[in-house]
Amino acid sequence: MLDLSRFLEKFKKIKNPKLERELVARVVSKVLGIEIEHEDVGVKEGVVVIKKTGKIKSELYLRKQEILKHLKIEIPHSNIREIK
Repeated sequence: MLDLSRFLEKFKKIKNPKLERELVARVVSKVLGIEIEHEDVGVKEGVVVIKKTGKIKSELYLRKQEILKHLKIEIPHSNIREIK
């Protein structure tokens, strides 16, 4: 018999993409100490893409694991696993 909790797991994910982008932007801003607008954030299939250049991209790369850890805490039902 199908495990009901596994079946319902897909409904726990955030269904509003704008809300997810806002939450990701808030977490990244908090970790980096740099303001990131939700318009600069894209999330697709567990991959976060931040549309910034130069110093901010370098900082994202250096602190990627810390950001992912904070995202897992702040958005526990998200499937985010990578930042680009």
